[in-house]
Amino acid sequence: MRRLWHFLRIEFAVEVESQELRDVGDDRVVFLGRLRLRGPSSGIGFESPVRYVVTVRDGKVVCAIDYLRHEGALTAVGLQD
Repeated sequence: MRRLWHFLRIEFAVEVESQELRDVGDDRVVFLGRLRLRGPSSGIGFESPVRYVVTVRDGKVVCAIDYLRHEGALTAVGLQD
């Protein structure tokens, strides 16, 4: 994963925008936001929503699960939006 993010940061213009963070206890947060990429050669941009349930221990991310929909991430932690 670290190599993938390094590659993306070096080869692409990567931007992650946080739209909402929710502390849901048990060392977990729900991250709802947007990912933007721009190709280095073509300059073509790509944008996609992102939704993660992230588990943090001792200040480090130990698990990040991506969901296809915001509702899926919220339901996974027992929240309805």
